[in-house]
Amino acid sequence: MADNALINTLLLANSDDVASSFRRALGSKSKLWVSTTTDNAISVLSDSSIELIISTPKFASSTGLNFFEQIMPEYPDPVRIMIAEQSELDSVIEAINKGRIYKYIVRPWTDTQVQTIVKEAAEFYQLRTDLENRVSQFSDQLIQAELNLEALIEDIQS
Repeated sequence: MADNALINTLLLANSDDVASSFRRALGSKSKLWVSTTTDNAISVLSDSSIELIISTPKFASSTGLNFFEQIMPEYPDPVRIMIAEQSELDSVIEAINKGRIYKYIVRPWTDTQVQTIVKEAAEFYQLRTDLENRVSQFSDQLIQAELNLEALIEDIQS
């Protein structure tokens, strides 16, 4: 990922303080959409190419874990990060164990911690996307080679 590329980030926040903190931390490094409801967040996902989703454990209409589980079938690619209070680590561990989140951020956090985690998540997203594209290209090449081989076998037999 280029150092100057904006990271398309969706933040599901349960308070204006969380949203303000992430806006400050990410500044011009990220294009940030903020949502307080799952309906709005899903709308953002359908309209935008989101690379990273950050969620508080609980917000107005759901929980972060439920939201991540809900969107997985249709939006498996964005990297997911959970914000947590020290007292909420059990739910974060459950989310990690279910494979729904990449990392978690524990309050209180620093801008530098947020920036580092978001940068790492964006790099992870880019590496995974590049790998998936390469696998797809190799698969296409393999299919074409198989078709060519079948045509060659037919030519030899006739």
